[in-house]
Amino acid sequence: EEAAAWPKGEWEQIAVSKSRRKFEAISWITERLDLPPQISEWTALGAADAFAAWSAGGSPCEVCAPAMPKLQWAHGSRGQVSALEDPVQAGAYEQALKRRPAAFGVKQRAAPAPGVGSALLGELEVSANPLALAMRALALVPVGGDTAAAELSWRIVRHCDTKEGLPPLTLSSNKHDPAAPQPPHFGPFKGRVGKVLALRPEQQRSLSWMLEQEEEGAAPFIEEEVAEATLPALNWRLEARARVPRVVRGGVLADEVGYGKTVITVALIDAAPREPLPPPPPLRRDGFIPLKATLVLAPSHLLRQWPTEVERFTGGALNTVVLATMADVNKHSVKDLEKADVVVCAITLLRNDLYFERLAAFAGSGALPNGKASLRHFTQAYGEALGGLQEQVASLSSGDLSAAQRRVADGRAGRASQKKAAAASVIGKSLGNTANRVEAGVKLESMAMAVAPKGKKATYAAEKKAAAAKAKTKEEAE
Repeated sequence: EEAAAWPKGEWEQIAVSKSRRKFEAISWITERLDLPPQISEWTALGAADAFAAWSAGGSPCEVCAPAMPKLQWAHGSRGQVSALEDPVQAGAYEQALKRRPAAFGVKQRAAPAPGVGSALLGELEVSANPLALAMRALALVPVGGDTAAAELSWRIVRHCDTKEGLPPLTLSSNKHDPAAPQPPHFGPFKGRVGKVLALRPEQQRSLSWMLEQEEEGAAPFIEEEVAEATLPALNWRLEARARVPRVVRGGVLADEVGYGKTVITVALIDAAPREPLPPPPPLRRDGFIPLKATLVLAPSHLLRQWPTEVERFTGGALNTVVLATMADVNKHSVKDLEKADVVVCAITLLRNDLYFERLAAFAGSGALPNGKASLRHFTQAYGEALGGLQEQVASLSSGDLSAAQRRVADGRAGRASQKKAAAASVIGKSLGNTANRVEAGVKLESMAMAVAPKGKKATYAAEKKAAAAKAKTKEEAE
């Protein structure tokens, strides 16, 4: 009887999100449906073209995972910066989201029941589109790591709203790890400065674990993104995941205070090979200058401790360069850094406004905004500056000095234009009714110095001055 109301012969698509009554009417059937066991296990998906597009920095599939619109930045009346989407791109993006392929599809039809006269047999077809969902998951994974080893997979499981509990966090111990030998320069050698200071046995065990984390063949960390969609009528959940191995060397040495963590780290620097490794993909190889040195970022009050500890324990065998201020950066050349074994840099230096100004000037990029006011704007501008920095390094490394100079000049002009536009925006906001200001003879160009920093009082004073000048001009004309 139920099948009599279904379309006969031809399949009819049921809107999954808008057909609750239809699914309720056939719930006596759907509740009895079991998941085929073969689709409950993770199954691999192949998508060579999608991987290629994603590795190049684009969307793996513009149909399934459309690229987000680009951001534009507008200056507010008080100097704040707001992110605005390009309206044309935003409209196209919203339409593309609505046209994305559905993860689930359900069809129904009524067909003659074989051998039962005029009786009808209701047929229900459920389909899943795991590849469309997998494209969404892959689009969420940042490009990097071993992109060639990226993989996609999918499965369908019973949907449950109950949160799955995570196992409790446990801290591992290295009490049973083997002790590493003393580093090369922690013992006597010709030309050593000072007395020999060796590691304690427990420190050697920590060093053994640290060397293991730094090995070339260290086990990768698997970064994973999962996209999912549910079919409430059947209580099914389609999951698609994208996985990319990331080689992340290093770790956290969490020994107690006074255990000698600085000394163990110096031992790691001395024991590990100091051959410069190539930059990880997708960073361009010609945009970097390889160094053998280990970079140590430290608070300002510990800058003296590090060179002292390196000198004491390695007997002067390691060359240390300290960068505390921009003056130190200006004093040292690239050759100095290439000779260094350890570079100790103050964290505050890399947060300094002067450092950001120099970075933007050399990279030929736009001015870096205040990260505290708008972290999102700063992140985008900083990324563009790093890209410009790589371009400059590539140009200078190849001997193309004129290209580097052009980029610096273009960047200077761009920052000046950017500063002028920001000032005009602030002035325009502070003037209020623009028509009234223009009638009073107030020009934005002449107000740039007077109005922006002083607010309404300066605006009214400028209006009064402009009106007086206008009256005087009229009297002279008469």
